[in-house]
Amino acid sequence: MKRGIVRSKQIPSSDTFLVRMAAGLKEPTAKRLSALGRLEDTGEDGDMVMRLSGGDSGNAKSVWKALQKKAGKAEIDPVLFDETGKPHFPTGEVTIRFKERPTDAFLARFAKNHGLKVRSRNEYVPAQVAFQVAKRSYLPELIEALIPAENVVNAWANTKSRYRRS
Repeated sequence: MKRGIVRSKQIPSSDTFLVRMAAGLKEPTAKRLSALGRLEDTGEDGDMVMRLSGGDSGNAKSVWKALQKKAGKAEIDPVLFDETGKPHFPTGEVTIRFKERPTDAFLARFAKNHGLKVRSRNEYVPAQVAFQVAKRSYLPELIEALIPAENVVNAWANTKSRYRRS
């Protein structure tokens, strides 16, 4: 049996988005976005979930662009759903597993080329590195662009999830 990394699906929503903002921006950002749908507090400082009026709006990237423009300094990412339909909320970070432990010089060049900033290395998996997304971009497209990049085995969005006991 061949072992490898199992890649869970991260399917972007086209009608539900996570809005991350500094505490002082919450009220004005919510006011600007409220005409487009319903905003729900997540319980995390500065995070809100935006559910667009009218349901699924089609092209998630187009919707994201329009929301990002309207939101100003807030960061917006589509909520990502797994293969069971459970929502996962992006943190603004991605994790990449490389074929081998990358050097600091390689990481600096890689991060600059892809609009990322090195956040931390995984002490238990030396080939795995977490990055902050430094240049706002459509997260699902960024992930897809990272997977075939030099020395990359896999890439995924870091997310927070809510679980309920059954």
